[in-house]
Amino acid sequence: MHKLSSLKLYRLIGLVLVLSMLAPTASAQQTARSYLLLGKSDKLPNNLQQAVAERGGSIAYTVPEIGLAVLLSANPDFSAQMETLAEVESVAPDIQVNYDLPGFQPQGLPQPSGHPLDFAAYQWNLDAIDAPEAWATGARGAGVRIAILDDGMDPSHVDLAPNLNVGLSKSFVPGDSNPFAAPGFPSHSSHVAGIAAAADNGIGIIGVAPQAEIVGVRVLTWLPDASSPLGYVAEGKFAWIAAGIVYAANIDSDVISISLGGWLDKDGFCDGETCYSKKDAKELKKLLDRATRYAYKQGAVVIAAAGNDATDTDHNGKNYFLPAESDKVLAVSATGPSGWILDPTADLDTFAPYSNYGKKLVDFAAPGGNPSYALQDPACIYPLLGFPIPCYYFDLVIGPTISPFLPWTWASGTSAAAPHVAGVAALIIGQNGGEMKPKDVEKALKEGADDLGKKGADAYFGEGRVNAAASLAWLARKSKEKEMEGEEIEAEEIEGEAVTSTDSVAVPCDNADLACPEVGKNVIFLSLLSNR
Repeated sequence: MHKLSSLKLYRLIGLVLVLSMLAPTASAQQTARSYLLLGKSDKLPNNLQQAVAERGGSIAYTVPEIGLAVLLSANPDFSAQMETLAEVESVAPDIQVNYDLPGFQPQGLPQPSGHPLDFAAYQWNLDAIDAPEAWATGARGAGVRIAILDDGMDPSHVDLAPNLNVGLSKSFVPGDSNPFAAPGFPSHSSHVAGIAAAADNGIGIIGVAPQAEIVGVRVLTWLPDASSPLGYVAEGKFAWIAAGIVYAANIDSDVISISLGGWLDKDGFCDGETCYSKKDAKELKKLLDRATRYAYKQGAVVIAAAGNDATDTDHNGKNYFLPAESDKVLAVSATGPSGWILDPTADLDTFAPYSNYGKKLVDFAAPGGNPSYALQDPACIYPLLGFPIPCYYFDLVIGPTISPFLPWTWASGTSAAAPHVAGVAALIIGQNGGEMKPKDVEKALKEGADDLGKKGADAYFGEGRVNAAASLAWLARKSKEKEMEGEEIEAEEIEGEAVTSTDSVAVPCDNADLACPEVGKNVIFLSLLSNR
């Protein structure tokens, strides 16, 4: 498998999964290739199996909700032949995706034998979004389901197990049905899931929505790679991500958190080994648009990392950053302090130097961690339980990981920012009775967000850095206003009935030329007038 070398990654600590695109080479024409067929109007063509077989192909699997079929064929003209069908919108190569986790594990945390650790005191990120103040109102995310689209998480981790729905967790990696991390492999999703909804158990960390339910939706796998700092590389395909999004929506997930993303060249790309066309790029974006739009229609809030390339996406028009730029997705940039462990009053909302930005991309900002203090004072050490910890680690976001990579780790990136927004969304939905339209959740996030940077929506913070307590306060005010409106309507109805009763009493008819109505005959008429 070949890796795309043109994608430039931010080399400081980062957690967003960055995609490099890969397609089979032209020399492998005799080998069965994988294709993505999109049917018109989000529907699969009739008699698809017969049409595919007649053109020398087979169906690997389908996602009928979005009109997607994953096909296999060794026929070099298969794509063009399939596109002759009237019900087919497009056929594109099923591009291989290689993920990189730069600095995913800067350093595991010490865990003295027999001493369970509580790191809540080092979660500056929760203070930044006023999570404790939100919890004080009773909001904990109970009754809300958060789907984590990522690699496999650790189902036995003390911070995750209490909230993890094992039965609903599922893998979309062909040939590997295990939705969880295999022994000895990294677990990016454990860190992400913990930020969103780690249990409040006095051990490790506390998630933003500590009573929300977590579902692991595995959309990538790990393979050994000696060139990677972790010793592994994470791989997946576009179709896996799309299928995972649709599944998450179908199991009634309230929130879908996606901490992966990468660049797709709008004009196509070819480096001599790997090629996809301008048309292919457009259809691959359309595939994810279909999936995220479907999830939105099913009632799920879809949240994605904005990316770690320090790129101004408003002036980078030749590329898509997906799925952050997919339809109906809330993209999240990252913030964090610098030197917090030495000065707890430090600004928690410095824009992270690695985070992508752009008014067309960023919807909200959230804590993702800021590694810049490593450059300011690289020799600074802070003792934790007798262990020397670099000071800048405390400006990162702490969360669960997996053995043998130790139970918790510090890391940073927009991958860490996205689950903060997912957790706040869960608190909002939970306080609304467990049901809420995505547009209303977005409204509550917007109304509660702290406006940072330029006034109003801006390229760095979007609508602002999310604030859990402020969003819940806005939601409570709106609920009270509706309640008061209901009381006013009820009072008007009662008043109308009172007027009707008074006006319906028999009154002496002084005009002998007019026929006097019988008592009570005008009750209905007067009630209608009153209600108007």
